[in-house]
Amino acid sequence: MKSGISGALLLASFVTLASGCAHTVSPRMAPQTAGSCRSEEVRWYAPDDVIERRRLEAWCAGVGAPVISGAAAAPVRSVALSDIVFVSWNVHVGNGRIRPFVDDLRAGHLTNGRPPLQFVLLLQEVVRTSGMPSGTPGARAAGQIRAAHQEDEDIDTIRRELHLSLVYVPSMRNGSSGRNPAADRGNAILSTMPLSNVTAVELPIEHQRRVAIFAEVGTSNTTPLQVGVIHLDATDASRHLRVVRTRSWRARQATALESVLPSGTVVIGADLNTWSGSEEPALRYFRDVFTTPATATGGSAQKPHRILDYLFFRSAESATAQYEAVVNKYGSDHHPLIGWFNN
Repeated sequence: MKSGISGALLLASFVTLASGCAHTVSPRMAPQTAGSCRSEEVRWYAPDDVIERRRLEAWCAGVGAPVISGAAAAPVRSVALSDIVFVSWNVHVGNGRIRPFVDDLRAGHLTNGRPPLQFVLLLQEVVRTSGMPSGTPGARAAGQIRAAHQEDEDIDTIRRELHLSLVYVPSMRNGSSGRNPAADRGNAILSTMPLSNVTAVELPIEHQRRVAIFAEVGTSNTTPLQVGVIHLDATDASRHLRVVRTRSWRARQATALESVLPSGTVVIGADLNTWSGSEEPALRYFRDVFTTPATATGGSAQKPHRILDYLFFRSAESATAQYEAVVNKYGSDHHPLIGWFNN
């Protein structure tokens, strides 16, 4: 009987420890100096922890430099927030076809026949196959995700062909240095409007290096518009004991952004990898921070109890926002989300 009680107490302790991640203390973040994979035109933040920074450095050594294009372009004329379409989409490392998606978006096929005046794509798992370094000995790399047309989906090439502004910050190398083609992958912002004042945040490292990115959208509006892309870890490091499905490390990655999230009007595209459901602490955190109510429609395109992808909105000028999942995945394993502020 005593051993049974001890086992029950031990299990209860594990559950309490895991479920307590809702109260996770925000990791301490600090500015990071430029160098290696970190260009000077980006503001960098990383955990203020020597061990974590050392691990991040090993992943950083395997990727190329960020791509920032379009910051020098003139801001677009004043545009209402409700006239801008925002897209969040995990393109699965070259499997998602960005060009036909943008063609359909520009034609109004995805917005009830009304072409958007302006749009911003907030993309996860974008691939870059041009200008890659050969790789540094000892550099960390992620397992390769393949796509038959991966070289065609090089994000910098797509930016030039579609005449869009681009912010691309790689998180990890896509396969080891000997893989062909050499590629890295990470988050990107593609926009019809100029992008500037870029911030990159290296999240506390769990399974892989993850870099959240934020940028200011160039409009002549008096209220600045900030956008961002966030992609949290899908699985934990193998060294950790898996007790329950509540994922404390995603809560830690989410709350690490607390001190660096943009203020004012903000739209975030996110793949949170919230496999454990709508009560995951990471999701609750973002819903508390981004206070503009956003109604999700077209939910049949996503599994109702396993939703991974989100658009988050915050604006004092607009009471509500909404977004919907596009049925066509355009080759990816995720549905694009299309959203906007209501009038």
